Amino acid sequence: ELEGVNLREANSEGANFSNTKLNNVNFTQTNLKQANLRGANLTNARMDSTDIRNADLRDVTFTNTRGQNIIFNNETQLPSDYVILDKFLFGPGVNLKDTTLNASMNLSNLQLQPGLN
Repeated sequence: ELEGVNLREANSEGANFSNTKLNNVNFTQTNLKQANLRGANLTNARMDSTDIRNADLRDVTFTNTRGQNIIFNNETQLPSDYVILDKFLFGPGVNLKDTTLNASMNLSNLQLQPGLN
């Protein structure tokens, strides 16, 4: 468990956080390239400007998680109900409160669910 830890601007490239409770962790501007977060719980986590290129985030729990300006690539693995559009994380439980979306974003294929903030 690493609950409430501030990893802002940390270099965690290649780290193994699989099945770890990461509630309230600040990953702002953190390097998570090639990190394994599969099955991790990111409740109330902040992932603004986080680099998740080549990272494995399958089966992650994103409850009230905030993620904007995310750096990713085609090798980034997300849970099946999640997508990154224009560097914003979208999916069940993601916190979009106080987020300004670009008017040119194509959200036509995005299925937002009730309860999404």
